[in-house]
Formats: sequence, C-alpha cells, structure tokens
Amino acid sequence: MNGGAPGSPLLGAISARMVSQNYAVNFLLRLMRKDLLYSESEAAQCKVDLKTAEVARNLFEAAIARGLGEEDMASVIEPLRARKE
Repeated sequence: MNGGAPGSPLLGAISARMVSQNYAVNFLLRLMRKDLLYSESEAAQCKVDLKTAEVARNLFEAAIARGLGEEDMASVIEPLRARKE
C-alpha cells in the first residue's frame, strides 16, 4: 500500500512503526478513538453511514482493552497481531 495510490507519508510512518513495534507516542491511541467517535457522531447527524470508521473504532477499542490507550496509535495493530498467534 505504501507504494501504491493509497500511499502517503503518514501511512509510511505509521506502517513502519507497526512493523518495528515502536509505539513511542506521536498521537495517543485513545485520542484517535475519540476522534473516530466524533466523526461517527457527525456522520450520523448527516445520515451518513461510516462503516469503515466503525470497524476502525472497534480495532482501537480492542487495543485500548489490551492496555494500549496511552501508546501511539500505531499500536492498534496489536489486537490483529494477537489473532495470528
């Protein structure tokens, strides 16, 4: 994805932190969850269904449940990584 059309500097930086499991805080995971909740709330008021935001929020909530809320948002990968084990 990094080299394709959806690639961006942000995606490159976050994916590199995911691969290296470097979760030094750039943006707190719990704050990203809060922002997702805001976007879902605003979308609902406009009668827009944000299915991907809901899926993302669920992943962030799973990471928070694992105690990662104070880590970088890149740590959202950890619940997915745990599923593979």
